[in-house]
Formats: sequence, C-alpha cells, structure tokens
Amino acid sequence: MTRAAGNRFVRKALVPFLALTAVTAVNVPPAWSVVSRWRHDRLVNSLPYKESHGFWQTVELPGSMRVNAIHAALLPSGKILLIAGSGNKVDQFKAGTFRTVVFDPATGSATEVPTPTDLFCSGHTFLPDGKLLVAGGTLRYEVLEPDVTHAGGSMTVKNESPDRPRTFPKGTVFVAPSGRRYLAGDEFTVPAATKKVTRAGKVTVTASATTVWVDAAGAGAEYATGCAGSTGSRA
Repeated sequence: MTRAAGNRFVRKALVPFLALTAVTAVNVPPAWSVVSRWRHDRLVNSLPYKESHGFWQTVELPGSMRVNAIHAALLPSGKILLIAGSGNKVDQFKAGTFRTVVFDPATGSATEVPTPTDLFCSGHTFLPDGKLLVAGGTLRYEVLEPDVTHAGGSMTVKNESPDRPRTFPKGTVFVAPSGRRYLAGDEFTVPAATKKVTRAGKVTVTASATTVWVDAAGAGAEYATGCAGSTGSRA
C-alpha cells in the first residue's frame, strides 16, 4: 500500500468516527433529561414524599357543586372547605345566592353548606381548638361610572342611651337637615352608650357610635353632601 493510499484510508476511516461522536454528543443531554424527569416524577409521586411534603391534585367537583371559590382551607378531618360566597357576581349577590362547599378528596363527594351572608373576600384563620373562623366578606359591590345614579357614602350613627343597644333594619331612613332622605344599605346595631358614676355621684354618659353605608333615596347630584361621616336621624 502506498503512502497516498494509506492516507486515503485514514481519512475514510476518520469521517464515520467523527460523525458518530457528534451524534452521540447531541443525543446525550435529551436522554439524561428524560431520565431526570422520570426520577423526579417517581420521587414526588411516592407515598413517603407525599406524606412528608404533600402534593397537588386537580379537584373534580360534580357539576352542580362547581363554584368560583375565593378561599380554600384544609380541615382537620382531611376535607377541603371551599368558600365562594357570591362568586364575584353581582347578580348572585343581589339574589342572596351565597355558596360554600365541603369537598372530600377520599371519596370525591361534595356537600354544600348553608351560607347566609356573602363571605367573598373574607378572611379566615384556625383557632386553637381546630375550628375555622371566617370573618368579613362583601357588603356590596361598587358601582362605577357611568352607572352611578344615586349618591352614597358612610354615615355615623350614635346611641346616647346606656340602657340598651339599638338595632336598625336594612332600609332605615335617615333625614338630613335639608330634608333629603338616605337609606341604610344593611341592618346594623349601635351598642349601648357607656355610663360611668363617680364617687361623688356624678354620672357621665359617653355615646357609642357605628358607621353604616347609606344610599340617597333619590337620584341627582344634589344628594351629594361632600362630607363623609355625617350624622343623620331616623325618620
């Protein structure tokens, strides 16, 4: 074999070898990625890992129990409390349709819990005895321009009687000095006033106060007072 022939032989032999090396270098990272994902999935789906760290699961509620939940809490029983309230829907709020659902992951069943008030956007925390305290919620949905037709705002109502608290129903009418009428948007209670008697026999009564939302009974800009926290009187 001549030197030239030998050189040609070497070149022909090196070309397939280099190509094989390049292919191997390209395919190794994807193969390792597949193995890595497989090992990760096997780990996070193992029972010891789930018991130690928990796991995510898609909750498939029955069609009639599907709600637009704003809160979720894992109860001591292992069931999940889903609070929707009005579900961020004005029509359900006006209709008084407030919903809360308890879902059992073990059986896939769901039970609706009677909800008398709108707990949408409330706050909740567990008490030391394991009970869940839910506080707050939605009193009303804000009306934005150009839908605003009636003035509205907060009004401070005082109770100067120390004998008992005063409870007023929704729709209680307040009359301003101008004679314009305003309606309470919700039922509210004003605590009894504070009464103190000194050793000298002097009696001091401090009125209690609460703030309630009121809406103008009529439409028009003349119902806007421009001052917040005005005190009204019951008609």
